[in-house]
Amino acid sequence: MKFKKYITICLVIVLSLMLYSCGSSRRLSKEGTDDVSSAAVDYGKKIMKNAQTAKTITSKVKVQVMADGKNFTVNGTLRMKRDDVIQLSLSMLGFEIGKMEFLTNEVLIIDRFHKQYVRVPYNQVDFLNKTNIDFYALQAIFWNELFVPGVKDMTAQLGKFTMASSGDHTLLSLKTEPRLEYDFLANTATAVLARTTITPKDLSQEGEFVCKYSDYTKFGGKSFPTGIDLNFSGEGVKAELILTLSDLNNKEGWATRTEISSKYKQVSAKGILGKLMSH
Repeated sequence: MKFKKYITICLVIVLSLMLYSCGSSRRLSKEGTDDVSSAAVDYGKKIMKNAQTAKTITSKVKVQVMADGKNFTVNGTLRMKRDDVIQLSLSMLGFEIGKMEFLTNEVLIIDRFHKQYVRVPYNQVDFLNKTNIDFYALQAIFWNELFVPGVKDMTAQLGKFTMASSGDHTLLSLKTEPRLEYDFLANTATAVLARTTITPKDLSQEGEFVCKYSDYTKFGGKSFPTGIDLNFSGEGVKAELILTLSDLNNKEGWATRTEISSKYKQVSAKGILGKLMSH
């Protein structure tokens, strides 16, 4: 596999992260007793209280990709501005080779190798549209937070969750969505999220998505994970993307919008995603 194809795999994994989830969380909820009382709301408030309050997060990032029997690592940067943008830039020998920019209304994917890009609204990307995943759900995953698909303000949403406990962990589950079940596993004592999972409700559908958080550090007075491990499997694909963050900061003044050179060709989302999945 050529190196340029490695980058396309990164894009596939990140864009696929909202599809499926982890069966082990479902087992936990079955072992415990679902609690639809105010206890679930109260515990959800504790998790939200521990959420990061910084308006911006920037960091260096090591990106390790394991897919198609291959294992490789590239460096990059992660820049995020609350309710505005998520930028993941991949580099090699000091040069940017690929970039993903998630805005509130659209996704921008830049392929420096082929000098092409995609700029498309969320509702025109099939699997984002079908699963009702928007910018705010993606933001919650990267920021280690609870979310309800399609909702920006979580304040009035906690009554939709059920709660179950097992050992040192507590699980909040969102089962009201029509196609998928969303599970949020937290350390019971600290009320800090350790894992976010998404599972298809239809048991005939294969696949899972698991996002595990680790190596927490204090940032802005809150615990924030410097390890984000995204696992995706389904439709014959099994891949893992591990982000290791370092030099966390809340710097501002960086460009929140990427300008595209006139030398780059714009291609369709369906076309580029089809090409990525074929690799």
